Amino acid sequence: MTRHLPLLLLLGCATAPAATATAPANTAPPTTAPAADAHRIAAVQYEIRAGRTAEQVIATLDAQVQQAADHHAELVLLPELFLFDVWADVIEDESKYVRDVAAEVTPKVNAAVAAMAKEQNVAILVGSAPELRDGKLYNTARLFFPDGRVVVQDKVYLTAWGKKVGMTPGAALEVFDAPWGKSVILVCYDVEIPALSNALVKTRPEVLLVPSMTESEHGFYRVRWAAQARAIEHHAYVVVAGTVGRPTKEWAHFGQAAFLTPHDRGFAGILAEGPRDREAIVYGDIDLAKLRKSREAVTFYPAKDQARRAAE
Repeated sequence: MTRHLPLLLLLGCATAPAATATAPANTAPPTTAPAADAHRIAAVQYEIRAGRTAEQVIATLDAQVQQAADHHAELVLLPELFLFDVWADVIEDESKYVRDVAAEVTPKVNAAVAAMAKEQNVAILVGSAPELRDGKLYNTARLFFPDGRVVVQDKVYLTAWGKKVGMTPGAALEVFDAPWGKSVILVCYDVEIPALSNALVKTRPEVLLVPSMTESEHGFYRVRWAAQARAIEHHAYVVVAGTVGRPTKEWAHFGQAAFLTPHDRGFAGILAEGPRDREAIVYGDIDLAKLRKSREAVTFYPAKDQARRAAE
């Protein structure tokens, strides 16, 4: 039996130095309900401790969802592969282990989250989990709505680690309507892929949801900078959630939830962000009316200009 250093290649990154301090973060939960025309989203910085049971993970989620619902969130965004909080200390066959998690842990977590969504009247995005369908292994995000509706999004572009453990890439992105606006889910590395951003030009999503797991400073900044680029390209809101924690000396998570906006008149660029690399729930209020009005009036809207030029 060999001791495993889990997921160090998830984004194909080398180990990086410890995180450094960033700008002051929005750590306090909101004390009032959102404005009548705003939609509140809660982005979770989930701490990976490892070695936990599915029941312990579900209990943690229940507390996080309860807090988010108490603070009037319409959506709770969880990170990519956060349920690897169950990761064992010693693993003989990593590919088999991931399939076992997909078969035994993922169904329990998804069923519990579906029940939470209905009970708390809040949509919950399981940022992603290993999932078995027709004998194939996927990295799949599932968005559970209170009314029972489910949006499923497989990760389209796999990392070296995903390929190593036998995952199957998703086929395409699904753009869907939600109370907080026309949305799409880009699982971690997918937000960095130019072809996927280009594919969204015609559909004009208003909110891009980016669950992530990054295990180096390099990976963290790639996702963050790519997310900021998508906000500018699509003149849209982008919400990022990531895992945090350092279960072992060799396995660290670099994460920071962020609410990103277009960088234009009336928008801050960064609406809200969490503390770097520690557990937190970060809240942001999406103003759809403001975004839609700006899209009609703004002179710098790259995706719209690309679509116009293509039509000429």
